[in-house]
Amino acid sequence: MSEESISLEEKVSKTISKRIGRQLQLSEIDLAKMEYGLAVLLVISSKIFFIYCLAGCLHIILPVLTTHLAFTLMRRTTKSFHARDSNVCTVLSLFFFVLLPYLVTTFAVDVTRASFMFCSLMICLILWFKGIVIAQKPEKSSLLNGKSQMIVVSLFLTIFGGIQSSNRIRTLLLLGMMISTLLMFVQKRKDEENVKKN
Repeated sequence: MSEESISLEEKVSKTISKRIGRQLQLSEIDLAKMEYGLAVLLVISSKIFFIYCLAGCLHIILPVLTTHLAFTLMRRTTKSFHARDSNVCTVLSLFFFVLLPYLVTTFAVDVTRASFMFCSLMICLILWFKGIVIAQKPEKSSLLNGKSQMIVVSLFLTIFGGIQSSNRIRTLLLLGMMISTLLMFVQKRKDEENVKKN
């Protein structure tokens, strides 16, 4: 890989891991693992930094956090879409986690309890019927399989949103659930296209 195509995070992780590797006398494999781990940590940290700095500037930290938490809870149980490029991922993250909550907050787009329950139960049904193809394989120590974990998390968010007194919180929870569900099916579509190519 040429020096021009290496991201800032990769350059920083390479520098840090080389210094630590020299001090600890790590093997090439251990050094590569450390470098990769640091690069991932720096990329994720920079994305979170951009998301919450922009959210702070727009005074929507709580709406962004609510949407982000709902999304993250659901995403942990699924094979979800990942952008190939870190910059594309950052732009998508800003769109999903800052722009959409900003629009919901600015234009007071709120769903009622009944609408929330209907939409989130529809998401649960979709996951029930399509879940087996989009669920992550669970760890061996897990009590539930991937599909069951997905449904339990979405039911938890449905119940949690249903008992909220604020329509805004319900709307932001639903937004996070919908983004996560959408990205699950984008990944499924990509997987199907890759199978057809091979």
